[in-house]
Amino acid sequence: MYENLEYRINNLNYKIKDLESKVKDLESKVNDLELKKHHHSSSRGRGYMTFYAVGSVIATIISWDANHSVLWAILHCFSSWFYIIYHFADPYIYKIINPYISQLF
Repeated sequence: MYENLEYRINNLNYKIKDLESKVKDLESKVNDLELKKHHHSSSRGRGYMTFYAVGSVIATIISWDANHSVLWAILHCFSSWFYIIYHFADPYIYKIINPYISQLF
């Protein structure tokens, strides 16, 4: 009877030590992941990427609507917000510059 009880106690001690080592391993992995998370990613970097992505989508839609060309849509996708500003500012710039150009010719 004592041998069986002693065997169970030893078995439980072994399982406890095994669980403790697994807990330590998990804690170290969690710490490593937290360090990597804080080191490699920042909310500012993700914000810029989201801002650029939204601009690319809007530029692509505007370009397709204006030109109906896949090539122009792809090129304007890469220029993102620059194309959006150009697209909406172009008529105003043309109105401002046109009188001066017509005087030259």
